[in-house]
Amino acid sequence: MPYIQETEAHKLVGRISLRGEGADIIFTKGRSISGIDAAELLVELENQLSQYNDGRLPDYFEIDATPIVSKAFVESIKNSLNAACQIFPVSLKFQDLMISDYFVINVLNKVSCINVKASECSMYKTRIMRLHRLKLMEGYEPPLPIYRAKEFPLAIMVEKLIVSKLRCSGLTGFQLTRAEGWGDSHRF
Repeated sequence: MPYIQETEAHKLVGRISLRGEGADIIFTKGRSISGIDAAELLVELENQLSQYNDGRLPDYFEIDATPIVSKAFVESIKNSLNAACQIFPVSLKFQDLMISDYFVINVLNKVSCINVKASECSMYKTRIMRLHRLKLMEGYEPPLPIYRAKEFPLAIMVEKLIVSKLRCSGLTGFQLTRAEGWGDSHRF
């Protein structure tokens, strides 16, 4: 049974930039990215670190559906990811300081897994815009430890081994919800 991995509610607002340009969307495509130098990748956050959670960052948060994770997060799951992700070092730029030791996770692979006809969703042409109640394809089993749903690439799906590791890790900032029946209403 797959789970949805997502950020807990937080006040972090920003953008991912690559060579000074907005790069948020490239990390939701489910494709490998080459030619990225760590010095060229930056997460620019709008607030001061002290305005968030007494100055403590979570181990996991998302900017535009792209996971930004701590070194501890990477260490806890990297052996389970195989070739399912690319992990890029990134600096976090707040108004008042810069922080390193964080990473952008590029989730590779989009897998068809949502039964669009049986799911409750809002569509624009053939694209799911909002997912009110997810219904998986009949008999669906996760083929990879982590991937994006092809029908709704904002959803990051993880299999049970990753869920078990994360739940025992003591890491912060994420929530894991069974995919079947999940909806995105809490994000709005």
